[in-house]
Amino acid sequence: MAPGRNLCLSVTIVRHAETDQNALVPRVLQGQSDNAINAVGMKQAELLAWRLKRDEFDHIYTSDLIRAKLTSYEIAKHHAKTPLAKDQRLREQDLGDLTGLAWPAAKQILKDEDRSFEDHVAEKGESNRRFKDRVVDFYTNLIECHLVEPHEQLLRASSSSDMLASIAAAEENANGRGGAPGSDGSLPSSSSQPHQSQSSSTSENGTSRGGGGGGGGGGLSASSTDSLAAAGANGNMSTRNPRNTPRMRKVNILLVTHGGWIQRLMEHLLEDLNFTPECELQHGFPKNTAAYKFTISKAYQPDGDYEWEGRVTLMNCVAHLAGMSKDLGASAAANASGVAAGIVGGIKSYVWQNGKSPAGSPVMLRKARARAMATADGGGVATGVSGRGGTSQGLAFNKKGLIQMFSQVGKPPGLPMPETSATRVKSLGW
Repeated sequence: MAPGRNLCLSVTIVRHAETDQNALVPRVLQGQSDNAINAVGMKQAELLAWRLKRDEFDHIYTSDLIRAKLTSYEIAKHHAKTPLAKDQRLREQDLGDLTGLAWPAAKQILKDEDRSFEDHVAEKGESNRRFKDRVVDFYTNLIECHLVEPHEQLLRASSSSDMLASIAAAEENANGRGGAPGSDGSLPSSSSQPHQSQSSSTSENGTSRGGGGGGGGGGLSASSTDSLAAAGANGNMSTRNPRNTPRMRKVNILLVTHGGWIQRLMEHLLEDLNFTPECELQHGFPKNTAAYKFTISKAYQPDGDYEWEGRVTLMNCVAHLAGMSKDLGASAAANASGVAAGIVGGIKSYVWQNGKSPAGSPVMLRKARARAMATADGGGVATGVSGRGGTSQGLAFNKKGLIQMFSQVGKPPGLPMPETSATRVKSLGW
């Protein structure tokens, strides 16, 4: 077999859209509270759905919390034939009695108890270790169902086909007819792929996804230690394989989940399993509707052997919100100036009088803002306020320590989000 790469599995992970709690200042620890997305979040979900509309997903899995479900429903509108299933293992970390509290209130509780965030959550909610175990458990089942089982079926079918071909060739030689084998050892391209089956998963059409395999056979075993699942399909794992094994069909999966969950998965892939990063590493807390992607491939060698390769190809990307962030940035700047009403009126007046360019274009907004600020108080309004973009600009995340606490400095009054200069380490529970 000539050298090449067989892309077997592609997994896209997105964070849910914005909720009212995401937009509050001081920040609120959402945890597993069941909050719906707000009007801004609905627009974000629509833009994310538009971005993903051309992707052909085989399965969509979502957290069962309402903010993730609503986001997944918007995406599913463009993928009517793709099965959509809920799974509790995709939930955010359980923060116990800190769930729903603003950060200052949570800090006061920790101060009164004289202990760390991690210790408190470990007792009252879900410890970091248990949370990561839950993330890894889902990932392992995903790999077993959509990569290990299909691969083993392919190997068994190829082996049976080769055996039948050898028997046929031997019979022909025995009869003096000679000739080549009657099979090339390949499988039809329409061979079915098994579906994920987990006791905690429920199909959106009401069909139970129990231990047998939803709709396609190939049940899962939580204790399976196949080389792909247990060893993690890591960046460079050598495996022997017959030379003429047919290639697998690529399976496309979409996960809709939460920020802390995504961080734990990226930590597992990049640090534990040594996946190769093929994009800029973005270790900040995932923005609302941010997209991540990883792939697993079979890299064939000239002698017919292969190695499993895991790659992270996208991290914390919110390019689909680019146009939206301009409007939010203009709004944030107006609020921070202290003369929001005058500025907004000035912008509207200027845009209507100079209607040659779209009102939302950067040039028009910049000119209108300068004109309004100059007339409001003689140009004494503070500038340099950054736009909101997703929901987590200006955040610093300590990747190695996974610190649960954060500090906030230099926040201008009236802004719904901190400036990009703010120093802060974000809680995993958001």
